[in-house]
Amino acid sequence: MVILKIIKHCKDHSPSLVIRQLLGLDVGSVLEVTNCFPFPMREEDEEIEADDANYQLEMIRFLREVNVDNNIVGWYQSTLLGSGGGQS
Repeated sequence: MVILKIIKHCKDHSPSLVIRQLLGLDVGSVLEVTNCFPFPMREEDEEIEADDANYQLEMIRFLREVNVDNNIVGWYQSTLLGSGGGQS
């Protein structure tokens, strides 16, 4: 499910770069990625770190309320032709 969400998110917003938080569980020596959610899309001059932090905390709280895995295990950022991003 997570891979399909990542593919759809990147395809829907291409060629723009997108970032998503990865959620899951650390079970023994295995990291299970079970869900993800996007960061808000902003113009570069609108970037406000406090708003982004509040958004992430609010999303985690909402996920916890509906009993969904809410442990942050990483993030991903899309790339265009191999430039401008990375993976966690």
